[in-house]
Amino acid sequence: VDKIIAEASKLKTVFYEVKILRATIRESKSWVAAVKRSGIEKGEASIQQLQKLLEESKHINLDMSEHTSVLKTATKRYCLCRGSIDSSMIACNECKEKFHVGCIGLSSGSAKKLQHFTCPSCEIKHNVHIQLGIVKAINARAIATIQLCSHDPNLEKFVEWARVCLDVMLEQPGRTPDKISLLNKKVQTIVENGRTFGRFHDGSLLQSAIKMKVWALQAGLCFEKRATLNEYQSLFTGSLKVPLRVMSVDMLLRNLVERAKSWTERARKLLNSPIEVPSTTIVVEGQKLLYSVNNIPVDMPEEKQLVACLDDSATRYCLCKGFNDGGFMIGCDGCENWYHGRCVGLSQKVGEALTAWTCPQCLKKIK
Repeated sequence: VDKIIAEASKLKTVFYEVKILRATIRESKSWVAAVKRSGIEKGEASIQQLQKLLEESKHINLDMSEHTSVLKTATKRYCLCRGSIDSSMIACNECKEKFHVGCIGLSSGSAKKLQHFTCPSCEIKHNVHIQLGIVKAINARAIATIQLCSHDPNLEKFVEWARVCLDVMLEQPGRTPDKISLLNKKVQTIVENGRTFGRFHDGSLLQSAIKMKVWALQAGLCFEKRATLNEYQSLFTGSLKVPLRVMSVDMLLRNLVERAKSWTERARKLLNSPIEVPSTTIVVEGQKLLYSVNNIPVDMPEEKQLVACLDDSATRYCLCKGFNDGGFMIGCDGCENWYHGRCVGLSQKVGEALTAWTCPQCLKKIK
């Protein structure tokens, strides 16, 4: 493009198209400069910065793939924690997705000894595929049987019900909570309608298969993001109710829930430390906790609260003498101390609309 512009500059006539090209070149150079300023070469750029730059590149009418490919690699999320890539990772032999060994409950030593690793998502997909094969076989057997035993109303009803179960196994409802919830309600109705068939071996297998299908979809939602402790707890509890369980995934979920619960309890205890505990102790213990949370791929609000507390050097505020937890706080125009909105009965919306505010202690002095 630079060459075309240079050639056009030699002509005495100014073309509108050349003006457009010059503007595009300026835009692209400005964008490249912004990429360099982001600190990506030193590993200092934030994911949000790089994602914003990637979005901006879509509006540049030039091939920027040389730079965007680097940004895409830098912003790609891996593992259950949806974190960045590092040296302590193991790849699934099926989908090739990479996982931090700590996040899946492995040590570096045990990970190196593994000759084959299948990630939780692929384990579940494999199980669902097996169940689909069983459901198809049951349907085929039922159809063959009814041809031999014609005019059997109970068998005809079973064939119809088995076909409905097969339709559920083949259904692709979309990976959204609402659509999976609708499918779950549908499955509950199907199980209820086939209660009499559940007493028989084939009927029981069909019920188990369609329950497994719904749970597998719910697991997929959890595994493709950094899920919360409540979501993992619900998924683990749900797995215990599914007859056709994937034991390796059960063990992983149990391990995740136990580690997350233990860390949350320690974080809450630290964040609610008595006022006698020095700030230096809070900071030291808090840093240890933040280091240990790296291998727990669970979204816990206490982590954000702890980060806010440590960023503020564990300074105490408010009537409650608590820490900055990252939530809304408001400053008093009298004593210049800061207070949690929840402690003084102010929502963030109301507090931010105020032009001045006086804390309860200063109001007492005025009276």
